[in-house]
Amino acid sequence: MHKHISGIKSSFASLTGPERWKRAILRQWERAMPGEFPYLSSDEHMAYAKARVTAFRSDSEWLVIFEVLGYVAEAGKFWDTVYAYGNRVRQRMKFVEFLCPPADDMTEWVPDPLDFTVLLYGRLRRFRPSQRDYDQAGIRLDTCISGDLVLDRRVQILRLLTFRLPAQELFLPENRLVTIVGRPKMAHHLFLQLDEWQHPEKGLDDSPCLQSLAHAIAYNCPHLYRCPEAALNTHWSQWPNLFLR
Repeated sequence: MHKHISGIKSSFASLTGPERWKRAILRQWERAMPGEFPYLSSDEHMAYAKARVTAFRSDSEWLVIFEVLGYVAEAGKFWDTVYAYGNRVRQRMKFVEFLCPPADDMTEWVPDPLDFTVLLYGRLRRFRPSQRDYDQAGIRLDTCISGDLVLDRRVQILRLLTFRLPAQELFLPENRLVTIVGRPKMAHHLFLQLDEWQHPEKGLDDSPCLQSLAHAIAYNCPHLYRCPEAALNTHWSQWPNLFLR
């Protein structure tokens, strides 16, 4: 049985149009917890770096897409994991490789954190960050993350890139996002995009900000979205590193 979300009436038939939408959005997210809702903690499967949520809204459709950037150790790949929810799309999860080493073989790729080259969405990019850049990003190169130097270096440069590069260079453009999830016509209905929010650790009761997002989408008014700055928690440093090596 799913946990009841406070503030939502039990009688669906008695709800007004926007309140029906709100309940439907929250219900879909709630049913995805746990397991199929975006997970931000780093563990033996994935090292988390950055997340974004993009909402689309037309007169008859809502679509919310979460993106989670991370290094997936089991696959040896840097993936943008795309989670889609909506009233015209089947809940789904897609993996898009967005960052690669300059060579095809990652087996022995241990990037020099002070001078490395990567393929970012197919474009060859060279970076020469300083120790100060890492300090400003809150990354300590002498700190053991997993006990595996290869993994540690890959995670460190990924997290540095999320600090140095603007979101539009890291995440997928809106038109590609909606195409990936099978709703290309929604590209013209961008509603709201968030680089930070209060992500739930257990359930939606842990995130009034996502509840506020559902409310704003339901009433088709982005200005209704509210999330106190003190509540923001999507930075990688606010989620535990639970690597099991």
